[in-house]
Amino acid sequence: QPNKWKQKRRCSEERYQIQQVCGKIKGEWAVLNRAVLIKVEDGIMCYVLTNGKYYIKITKTGAVAKTDKEEEARMFLTTEKAKERLKKAPGKTKGYYILDVGNRSKYYLSNGRIRFPREVRKSIYHAAEGRCALCGREIGYRTMTLDHIKPLGAGGTDSIENIQCTCGSCNLFKGSVLPDDFMERITSIFLYQMERRYKKEVRWKIAKQILDGMV
Repeated sequence: QPNKWKQKRRCSEERYQIQQVCGKIKGEWAVLNRAVLIKVEDGIMCYVLTNGKYYIKITKTGAVAKTDKEEEARMFLTTEKAKERLKKAPGKTKGYYILDVGNRSKYYLSNGRIRFPREVRKSIYHAAEGRCALCGREIGYRTMTLDHIKPLGAGGTDSIENIQCTCGSCNLFKGSVLPDDFMERITSIFLYQMERRYKKEVRWKIAKQILDGMV
């Protein structure tokens, strides 16, 4: 009976992981000093740090240690939090990567940034319907580049929510500016070029009056 129960629990879509969590919950910072249930397979993503053999755990004193049991590993609610832990203890976490507990995707760090796995890149590409999020042109998966909506230098994160599918040209042109600043830049360029080309035409004068009222 116990074996059957364990097998059903493993196969159940309502699988949970028990873990101590210190994180941002419903917009408020909270520290849970007791074990809580995290639903892994119902839209809540959780991550652990591993090298394929051992997992990183945090002791009661806050020290970094390793364990060969995944259920003892420290869980993180975002890839960004997991990345911060890797960067805080580079010596003890050398060779470790971020593992998605639910779908088992692996996230590696490259020059301090998260390198998104193929399955995640494909998910971002399909969510954008194969189009650049900035210019709207159709692009191939192999030519897609990932852009940080809010640049890392401006306080953005390496979380999936801050990543968008873009073509190489738009990504290069956008650079490290904020979305609103980027829109203002391209709007100014568009209006200036149109004014230079069509300033003597009546239809442009009419269009410009409408556009001035919108922007």
